[in-house]
Amino acid sequence: MFASTSLTEHLIRGAIGIALFALALYLMPSYPLVAALAALAALIPFRGCPACWTFGLYETACKVKPKSKG
Repeated sequence: MFASTSLTEHLIRGAIGIALFALALYLMPSYPLVAALAALAALIPFRGCPACWTFGLYETACKVKPKSKG
């Protein structure tokens, strides 16, 4: 259902999205148009809203099975 096949990929997409949101907040006072574009660009790695990304993280983490020692 979700686009990420691994937990690492999902976390990298989240880090990129969070960095773009942080950039948008940093640029807001001096460059509001660029900040708005950065905030919109953050939705691409999140593939929607941050809440949807969080739900996808939970679903991806549940699919990851730890390797059993045997």
